[in-house]
Amino acid sequence: MYMKKINNVALYIRVSTIDQANFGYSISAQTKLLKEYAEQNSWTIYDTFIDSGISGKATNNRPALQKLLNEVKQGKFEMVLVWKINRLARNIIDLLEIADFLKKHQVSLQSITEQFDLSTPLGEFTLQMMAAVGELERKTIAENMQLGRQQRNRQGIYCGSKILGYETVTTNVHSKRRGTTEIKIVPSEARIVKHIFKMYADGFGYKAITNDLNKNGFRSKYNKHFSTNTIRTILNNVVYLGKIRYFDPKVQQEQILDGQHEPVIESQLWDKVQNRLCSKQRVVKIEQRAFPLTALLRCPDCQSSMIPFHTKGYRKDKDSVTYHYYICNQYQNKGIKACKPNSVPADRIERLVIDRIQQFITYPKLLEDIVDKINMKAINEVSSLQKKISQIDKKLKGLDRNRKNYFQLFEEEFIDKSTFVERIDSIKSQVKSFSDIRDQLENEISKALSKQIDFHKVESTIKHFEKLWHLASPDKQKQLLSALINKIILQKVDNSKSVNIHFNRDVLPYIIEGVMDTNLSLEGGHSI
Repeated sequence: MYMKKINNVALYIRVSTIDQANFGYSISAQTKLLKEYAEQNSWTIYDTFIDSGISGKATNNRPALQKLLNEVKQGKFEMVLVWKINRLARNIIDLLEIADFLKKHQVSLQSITEQFDLSTPLGEFTLQMMAAVGELERKTIAENMQLGRQQRNRQGIYCGSKILGYETVTTNVHSKRRGTTEIKIVPSEARIVKHIFKMYADGFGYKAITNDLNKNGFRSKYNKHFSTNTIRTILNNVVYLGKIRYFDPKVQQEQILDGQHEPVIESQLWDKVQNRLCSKQRVVKIEQRAFPLTALLRCPDCQSSMIPFHTKGYRKDKDSVTYHYYICNQYQNKGIKACKPNSVPADRIERLVIDRIQQFITYPKLLEDIVDKINMKAINEVSSLQKKISQIDKKLKGLDRNRKNYFQLFEEEFIDKSTFVERIDSIKSQVKSFSDIRDQLENEISKALSKQIDFHKVESTIKHFEKLWHLASPDKQKQLLSALINKIILQKVDNSKSVNIHFNRDVLPYIIEGVMDTNLSLEGGHSI
């Protein structure tokens, strides 16, 4: 393919960890080298795209890379310049997809430390080999890190994430990128941990402890409000007893052993708390009730999601009865300091929402468009997957050509046996990797095709919406609501609450056309 003359270049820079930022791969170091290279070749730098502190394992979580690819479509530059190919991607498929995308838009790709020419078959093969080596390196590093953590755990050294009450300190520096670390007690945080254990031992529950901490201005290790989940995790963490808990792959089970760090909690207090925790772990009857508005209903004060909540009461005949509500998630998990309960009876608000939906769900044009969009989504998904399979097939054909070329080179004695075996083994490895991915994509296509639905079947059954709603599984109920509604916001009006139903943009035109009362749908006004 003809490539444009190089005038403008885009610089792409990525550092994944603090170590890389400090030891040889820094943003400033990469930028300096790339700018010097561009100046030596009399290229104008269009822009510099930087992803800082982001792994090269995936491409969809890198905003700078996504911005770069988007501007490739607009023809803003003729080349992407990188320090090393592994800065762009460490995954073979991702790297080759990016290379194909650039080639399609007549944009060159160049590494200033690695030489290859993507306009030739040899250059493409070189890129594939470099990508394979990069992915192998990433997997090897990850495996070595995992083995290192397991070994340190066996020695009683804590290797987990940040933990309230301790800080990680470096005791010995072995090299620029390696050092021995251990955890030391942070007195101010340790007092909070002891307070939590003492409160629970004295009979207070998760919620009461959470309220106490948040009301008094204490914060978690990440400077956030405490939640009931945080309290539960702290009370169950053996690190505070001076021990280490880890999963040992050799015996395939969890192990607890003495740690090298100083405990925060005395064994007597720990045992008292654990005995109470065990006594609380009785079998609780789970209420078999779905809450379809969980992901949609929002708190009127903090706008966080509303979650299920149950209370028990007793009738005059002394039979127990369970009352179901939606309650603010922030209040339930972090207490009154974070928000108020703002509870609302589940039956009432669900009935109101279902009544509103039933008024227009049977409208033929709306129904037809919804089915078309569901099917179109499946068709687009299949098309995207088939394009990926087509790309893989091209790679497999290219690998097959390379394999035949190596056989010919070996037969004509241009390469020796060891080189021949090495190259053929590498090709086999790549073929297996691509074939596995192809099989996975085929499975995804089958799943996508199964998502298509028949309009006439839907039309004939939707007439019985009320009956279908109650027969549908909780997942199906949530799928239907999510397709129609963006969010449902409670609003306080005097001493009561009203509900505002915000429909998705796709269904708003039908509401405005008069399928149902617009004010009623969009502005609520219903007391609950």
